[in-house]
Amino acid sequence: MDATQTLLNDGYGTQETLATQSIAVLDLKTNRPGPHYPDKRFGEDVHQSYFLGLVFGSDGKHLYASVGSITDPTGQKAGDTGNGIAVYGLPVARWWRSDLLQSNHRRSAAEKKVAIALQKTPAGTAISYPAGLALISSGGHDRLLVCE
Repeated sequence: MDATQTLLNDGYGTQETLATQSIAVLDLKTNRPGPHYPDKRFGEDVHQSYFLGLVFGSDGKHLYASVGSITDPTGQKAGDTGNGIAVYGLPVARWWRSDLLQSNHRRSAAEKKVAIALQKTPAGTAISYPAGLALISSGGHDRLLVCE
């Protein structure tokens, strides 16, 4: 992964991937885009999209990407993932995906307003919407920090 930058085209696919959202690699030596790695779960007519978070695991073999959905945040409809973190395995040449790490219901303050679609939970809770990601590695273990 030397001299490359990995990017999410959160919410937008490319012509090349037929509007399927993808993770792209930028070659920093040539300043040219490398391959795009589309994920069929993020096509043109789906109810979820990549969001802002993208972070590598400390082992260099895992990549985590935040996923959000306002219209089906719990992934109830066929083909929907709901909100969560997509986990990919490396090397980049042959990415694989694992199951999505689902977001849980979180307590929310009574006066806090949330999007209507995110209110389909028990009173006083809301569905998490993962955004920014960070990784802390300590003692051989990674902890994924998620900004909601």
